[in-house]
Amino acid sequence: FGYIRDIDHKMKLELELDRKVEYDLITRVYIEQVMKKITNYALSKNNNGSNKCCFVLLEIANLNQLKRLYGLDGAEKILFHIGRILRICFNNKYIVGRIPEKQFGIFIPNVLDKELIKELIEDTIITAINSYSLTTENFVKPTINVSIYVAPVLRSTFERLYNNCRWWFSWL
Repeated sequence: FGYIRDIDHKMKLELELDRKVEYDLITRVYIEQVMKKITNYALSKNNNGSNKCCFVLLEIANLNQLKRLYGLDGAEKILFHIGRILRICFNNKYIVGRIPEKQFGIFIPNVLDKELIKELIEDTIITAINSYSLTTENFVKPTINVSIYVAPVLRSTFERLYNNCRWWFSWL
């Protein structure tokens, strides 16, 4: 019986470790590879010709400036704050992930209206990000570029959504 318990304990530790590897350590949202896998799976399950999906790409345009001004610790606090906002706003509804260094992606299945997504991003996400401050005076806020891309689910993949989104950045 002692041997079986050791295996159970080891398996639990391995499963916990696998779960931790799925999330970005700073922002606590999915890492890109996991987001890609889950998004492609969701697209394959909802492959109805009439359904539309949405991919939102948020980019912190001045992340390097923030790193220079506040150091790596300060920049990580800003990233943590942005990840927290995204987790709160999209918790368990949509797929949220961090894409290399300064981008966040949000996959939203079954979208009816792009304007509703745009309002959510502008009114909730950007407002919450802009309300954060590391210091009380002369705080340089993150500059967020946003791209929203709506496409039919049919023949969509994470790569297509992401690549199309990258080329359609707009300033909010």
